[in-house]
Amino acid sequence: MKYEKIKSAAIKTARRRTKQQFDPKTGLWHWNVKNFHPKELKYRGIDQPPNADIITALSTLLNETLLLIPPVGVRYLITMDMREHMYKGRHFCKSRTSKHGDQNNDHVQQTSTSSDNGNPDERGKKRVFAECFYYNNVIPGRAAVTIASHILKREREVMIAVFTDEGIHTSALDRNLGFPEIENILINAMNGKVQLDAPIKWAMETNTKIDIFINMVDRPTRYMELGKKARVGRGPGGRYGPPPKSPSLEDHCPARALEKYRLQCNQPNSKLIVMSLASQRICTTDNNHSGILDIIGIDKYVPEVMDAFAKGKFN
Repeated sequence: MKYEKIKSAAIKTARRRTKQQFDPKTGLWHWNVKNFHPKELKYRGIDQPPNADIITALSTLLNETLLLIPPVGVRYLITMDMREHMYKGRHFCKSRTSKHGDQNNDHVQQTSTSSDNGNPDERGKKRVFAECFYYNNVIPGRAAVTIASHILKREREVMIAVFTDEGIHTSALDRNLGFPEIENILINAMNGKVQLDAPIKWAMETNTKIDIFINMVDRPTRYMELGKKARVGRGPGGRYGPPPKSPSLEDHCPARALEKYRLQCNQPNSKLIVMSLASQRICTTDNNHSGILDIIGIDKYVPEVMDAFAKGKFN
């Protein structure tokens, strides 16, 4: 028994030494990492510079492969939430929404989850990175950028936007840009709170012809960040809700907004896809509205399902 413990300890030490460097001045072994949170050490390990030639070859291969995919031939408006929680776990974000704020106040209280010395909050499970539902090794922000870039490169009429506090902000993106460039542009855009009906209302106000609306968020419960009046028409947990009883209140239901857009812009075949990348709690419609698809998480079949839905194969 003692021999097995000694052998196991020796194996762990040898494995650890492969990720460390010896400092002859101090006589100590140091982890070869830099600019990372201590909790990220077990995920990242040794920090080796990437091979530039391999990265370039893989990027070229990926871009050329996407160009081989036949286009669907419809007009897209892709709107994404690109804030910090799409990349980091909630305890590693700078701030998160308080669940116990004043419900009568239109401005939801923001509280910090990190102390002054940089240690994460001790409550709940601590995850360094945000995780997609079903595929836990995929970050929601990267999944959203990958899907948007793949559609941008193969289609001719694609608009990409991010959610803002006033609605949405469209970005003029070149289809020849790589994934890192597109990701940086969207992250540095005017990101704000998510209102799922904002892209449809923007299309109505600008009289823009759109065939497929795609909204990509990490979870629909982000609607609790909005003020009380901005949640009218949405049900508990961001699900489908009944229309407001008072005509003075603005309805923010994306399903009913899509119906209004079809009538106002003479687009009877327009469709809506809502992707909840990190949560399975989503219900955009009560099954009485056609042309609406809710997608939970991400896997290799999601792009094929989206293309089939855009082509009308679900009718």
